[in-house]
This record gives sequence, C-alpha cells and structure tokens, in this order.
Amino acid sequence: MSTAALLLDPNTHLLAEGILEWTNTKATETQDTIRILTATGACGGVAFTAVKSRFSMAPILLSGLVAGLLVWIVWNVTEVKDKVGSELDSMGHSIVVDAPEPRADLLGFPNLPDPHDI
Repeated sequence: MSTAALLLDPNTHLLAEGILEWTNTKATETQDTIRILTATGACGGVAFTAVKSRFSMAPILLSGLVAGLLVWIVWNVTEVKDKVGSELDSMGHSIVVDAPEPRADLLGFPNLPDPHDI
C-alpha cells in the first residue's frame, strides 16, 4: 500500500507523539548554542583586536562596545518577541464600526452622482 493511501485511510493511526516536544527541545538547544557561540566569538573578537592593535585603548573599547551590542541583540531577541506579543495580546480585539458615508452636499459638493449608480 502506498504512503498516500495509508495517510488517507481512516483506520491508519500515525504515531507522531513527541514530535512537537522534540522540536521545541532542539530549538531551545540550538538557541543556547547560538548564544554561547556569539558570546565566545565576541570575547575572541575583543581579544583579537587587542592583540592586533598592540593593546591600544581606543580599538579595544570600540570592539568591546560592538561585541556588547552584538551579544545584547542576540540574547534579547526572544525577550523583544515576547514583549511585543504580550502588548498585542493586551490590546484585545479591534472593533469594527460601520459608519455611514458622508452626504455630498455637506462636504460642499452638491449634485454629485452616487458612485454606486455608475
């Protein structure tokens, strides 16, 4: 029997339990790995800049600032997403109000044809 026939058969049960949990676990592990690699790379970049510039203060401070900004952006991506999501959820649902069309003679345009009649 083909895969399509198995999927369309109502008596076939798919054992897909745990896929969502596995995906969430892998996504969390990947996020943690990216954060660790970013922090390590930022520290390595500051150290490389220090050695390359022969320990001059200005390049070290600038590379430290750039590294800190990079680490801050990477570590706060999910916090910004959660904050925006919570603000959107707190706004509630939008209300749609049907307003009547303004009359043409009130706007100073007398004797205009009705656009629905054209």
